[in-house]
Amino acid sequence: MSGGAAAGAGPRVVVVIILGGVSKGTRFRPLSLDLPKPLFPLAGMPMIQHHMEACVRQLGSALSQIVLMGSFAHDTFSSFIAKTSSEYAVPVTYLREEKELGTAGGLYRFRNELQASSPDLLFVLHCDLCCLFPVWPMLCFQQTGNYPFVMAGTEVAAAEASLYGNIIADDATNQVLHWAEKPETFVSNIINCGMYLFTKEVFERLVDVHASRQAMATSPRSHASLMDEAVEPEVLRMEKDVLMPLAGSGRLFLFRYSGFWCKISSAEASLRCQELYMGSFREKHQERLGWKGRSGTGPRIVGDVVIHPTAEISASARIGPNVSIGAGVRVGEGARVRDSILLEGVVVKAHACVLRSIIGWNSVIGRWARIEGDGNDDAVRDVTIFGVDVKAGREIVVRNCIVLPHKTLNQSYHNEILL
Repeated sequence: MSGGAAAGAGPRVVVVIILGGVSKGTRFRPLSLDLPKPLFPLAGMPMIQHHMEACVRQLGSALSQIVLMGSFAHDTFSSFIAKTSSEYAVPVTYLREEKELGTAGGLYRFRNELQASSPDLLFVLHCDLCCLFPVWPMLCFQQTGNYPFVMAGTEVAAAEASLYGNIIADDATNQVLHWAEKPETFVSNIINCGMYLFTKEVFERLVDVHASRQAMATSPRSHASLMDEAVEPEVLRMEKDVLMPLAGSGRLFLFRYSGFWCKISSAEASLRCQELYMGSFREKHQERLGWKGRSGTGPRIVGDVVIHPTAEISASARIGPNVSIGAGVRVGEGARVRDSILLEGVVVKAHACVLRSIIGWNSVIGRWARIEGDGNDDAVRDVTIFGVDVKAGREIVVRNCIVLPHKTLNQSYHNEILL
């Protein structure tokens, strides 16, 4: 039932999105210096709003609430929560960890709050995922056997598998038999997707794991082991501490997900994820693509693009494919933008070229300038990223560079980090 649950039907589900904290966004710099990574826009929407929208659409009235959990400051998500709560007519709350407690420590810390609405199931997912978020198919799978712990896995090329947790499951029963985290040798091409569906038994599991780690901390021998891992006893990791020990126990089951999946581990990955989301828009939200509902002659659009209604783009500009343009952006005559993200307030002057780049808020690209990433996977980096308020002078070339905020560039640069 991909269209969502019928009114009053099925179990009640609480969705928990694990956000992490400021220290987890280091690979997203310089963009995360001015905006928390979970709110970074992909295809015109904040990263975690894609998660939320999928859950609202699929679960319908079965969705009890959406909980954001992390260690960012209390007011970080206030306006976003107010907007999405109203838009989706679903309670959205933020539970703040006083310090980062790992990917499962917050679930233990706030276990009473999560149970307050008496949910039947908990759908837990990481914020840095790009996929179709198959919560309803996972729920249907879980209901077939009333499985207590369900994880989503997907098949990847064997060469990529070692970058993730590798899963071996019984083909007949879907029981997870073995789980190897980033193994040095090939184990399986089924990897952990970072999406989980749990019954209320997860709360008992969290209490048991926490008690075990506390007991280890009081034992000199075990305490030394914990310190060797550089993990404090109260920090609980979803994969290593909570779920991996369940492999082979008959309590953890694999849901096989076949849609697109990508981990947003760095700013560079956001361009690929944007492309995937735009591809899904073609099927379900065509109204979000292109130059829609505008008066006058628009720019030449090539492929999938998302353009904010307040953007001003010259009719002689060429935009796309795989471009998102934020609020208040201005693109001048003859400009070319491809495989890029232009964030709010960016100005691209006449005949400038922006290719495979992410241009930070209120930055300016001068006339005839060329800002690009070469797309070569063998390069140190294959995109160019500007932080907030970067000014690139006319006729310069900036290729494969990371530029920190508030810089003025009056000459060309290649393969550099500009501090």
